[in-house]
Amino acid sequence: MTVTSNMTTDEAATGSPVKAAVVVRTIRAQSRLRTSKKAVVAVQSALTYLLGEILDGARTAATAEGKKKVLPKHVNSAVSTDSDLQHMTGTWIIRNGKTPRVARPDTAEQETRPESAGTGRKRSADVTSHQYRRTVKLIARDKECLLATSTLDVLQTIAAEITAALAGGAGQAARNQSHDAVQAQDVRAAVEEWLTGELKAHTVRQIDTALGKATQTAS
Repeated sequence: MTVTSNMTTDEAATGSPVKAAVVVRTIRAQSRLRTSKKAVVAVQSALTYLLGEILDGARTAATAEGKKKVLPKHVNSAVSTDSDLQHMTGTWIIRNGKTPRVARPDTAEQETRPESAGTGRKRSADVTSHQYRRTVKLIARDKECLLATSTLDVLQTIAAEITAALAGGAGQAARNQSHDAVQAQDVRAAVEEWLTGELKAHTVRQIDTALGKATQTAS
């Protein structure tokens, strides 16, 4: 990820379009634990890579239809035609004006389905997803993807869900290791538990690379 324009100093230093403060809040909300700076870097790099993979697939699907703008159906095509993304997304339902539902690493065995209409209930991702709108825009620009407004809405919710999934899984890994704060190794463990195949291998590699760069910057 090379986008730096419109980033804060912190974001430019890590090369991430993901706001650290948003990641910290999500980890605390999902795990009830403190978080290390390296854990934040790990989540930032994982989210950036995973969103990039979804956008690559969605852009390919749009191009195949002769469309310039990526629509929600193209996002759905991207995750449904790639076995690793399909495993990650579980039972997401992606439609115009609808947001996805995802099984998180710490609740992967629970059945997930869209909320019933008219319940008035909001999931954490519904409430916080707007915080990822800028993140999605930056990654889409880097990928040269033109997004419809409805697609941006879906992707910002996906971003929130991915972050929550990583935070929840990392929190569980931290508790299993009796850590009093979420560490980068806990985020790595969450990735290895949740993802499969090449997607898992590449995401872990992205995390390790980002941590290496963060260490060099700090020294």
